[in-house]
Amino acid sequence: MPCPAASASGWLPLLTVSLSTFMVLFGVTIVSVAVPAMADALDSSSTDLQWTVDIYVLVLAALLMAIGSVSDLFGIAGSRVPPHPPGRRPPRRLLAAGRITVWTASRG
Repeated sequence: MPCPAASASGWLPLLTVSLSTFMVLFGVTIVSVAVPAMADALDSSSTDLQWTVDIYVLVLAALLMAIGSVSDLFGIAGSRVPPHPPGRRPPRRLLAAGRITVWTASRG
């Protein structure tokens, strides 16, 4: 008997996160490649424009954390499986600390 989590809808969150991660990395790559051309067009140095890449990554990280917090508040709509067993949901401070830890580790 197949596991209910192995159905197509069980793979949707993984595919969504994987595609989102790919798009973020692809975007950062494009911005990084564009910095020398922007430096030539703006008559500036690449190091002066490095803040563009830093701000881009910072905004994406902030949006990702905000969207994660909103999804924690509302849960997974239409899901047959609750995100946490009843009565076993971790405290919001623990979730926030985990997100901050992951974000800090990814910046290193």
